[in-house]
Amino acid sequence: QVNSGSSSTVITSTGNIGIGTTTANSALSVSGGAHIGSLRQGISAPTDGLFVDGNVGIGATTAAYNLDVWGTGRVTGALTVGGNLGIGTSLTVDSAAALTSLNVSGISSLAGNVGVGGSLTANSLSTFLSSILGSDGSVTAPGYAFNLDSDTGIFRPGTNALGLSTAG
Repeated sequence: QVNSGSSSTVITSTGNIGIGTTTANSALSVSGGAHIGSLRQGISAPTDGLFVDGNVGIGATTAAYNLDVWGTGRVTGALTVGGNLGIGTSLTVDSAAALTSLNVSGISSLAGNVGVGGSLTANSLSTFLSSILGSDGSVTAPGYAFNLDSDTGIFRPGTNALGLSTAG
């Protein structure tokens, strides 16, 4: 055991190393912040946190990205993405979440029910062996309307009837 002032470094008989602590219950135990790398040595690590220069791989044999996770991951709080988010093959929303914007490019297959509350803007929309369901609407507020002309469109005045509305 090596002590230096109020902090200490411990090497146990089992080979565990403790930095900033008097005990080392894991192969490496660090009490306080840690900085790995040599690029930004003038920056202090966050309290009880980790600052890493370079890429980090979790469950990976190489790390090609700042954070490269091979396998599953879980975020229990909010996840904020400042740029684009690329999704491999599927996106699952497990709760009644409100998406303020969903932009899908390319050919997409949306299985199951897809609900759009409020409005839907579609430059190109095709359905195969399915249907698009919307509200009945009215003469003044058609169920299907135009973005820049919301009182012109198609509405359902009654069973087996279709109405066209212009200028409400």
